[in-house]
Amino acid sequence: MLVPSQVWGELVQQVSTELPTSKAKLIAIEVKRRLTVGTIREAFFQAVSNSLWANRGYLAAAEIDAETLEGLNMLCALHGVGYIAVDRENVGESQILIHARERDEVDWASASRIAQENSDFTAFLNNVLNYLRSGKVMPPLWEHTQDR
Repeated sequence: MLVPSQVWGELVQQVSTELPTSKAKLIAIEVKRRLTVGTIREAFFQAVSNSLWANRGYLAAAEIDAETLEGLNMLCALHGVGYIAVDRENVGESQILIHARERDEVDWASASRIAQENSDFTAFLNNVLNYLRSGKVMPPLWEHTQDR
């Protein structure tokens, strides 16, 4: 069992204690409007960097051409990040084209650092903690974080 570190913020300690459960996995998604051969490496490595803390990480975009997707397949295989094709007309119809490699543990030290630097991430962790404790998704809380 994971023992929370004293150097982590109180919120991260609470979430890390509650999360080792089958209730939830933390997923990071880096969203881009369009991916091209000229932008794929920068966007991909932003996704890698911004998802190191999570159980799974994805790069998502609404537009990508076949050549760029081919290059993305290689990057994803090497680094374990997945790809989501975003359907702009109906976001619910978006598809995971490349599945991410799942990590068993969240990197709580990274999560703690990000929470200290980013109020949106802190709000996200608060929403996760509320869900873990109540079992209920509270839409106004989740929508608030997504609208920023």
